[in-house]
Amino acid sequence: NQNRMGADQAIFWMVFNDFRQSHGQKEGPWGFKCAAMCGQTPTCSAPVEQTLNYCAMDAITHPTGWEDASPAEFATYHANYATNEAKVKKLKNVQLWGAWDESAGVC
Repeated sequence: NQNRMGADQAIFWMVFNDFRQSHGQKEGPWGFKCAAMCGQTPTCSAPVEQTLNYCAMDAITHPTGWEDASPAEFATYHANYATNEAKVKKLKNVQLWGAWDESAGVC
């Protein structure tokens, strides 16, 4: 969407918060009506299958865009708060760019 260009983390939270603040008055992204953040009260009343339950992941195990993240300490890494070549640079900094072995189908 041309109106939502830029770093994906900021875009995600913009879309997600807009959805949460609608209190079920409009269908949110991904077909959900309501959201419940980590056991908090849902933003509206809807069936379970229409309620997105979302919890943030532990920031040490799943760092999000840190320049100094250590591959020995994380389970996942999301090169966010960056776009295009800046994402590649972040992945290279944590030795993940080029880690995928196409023939073996593993990192």
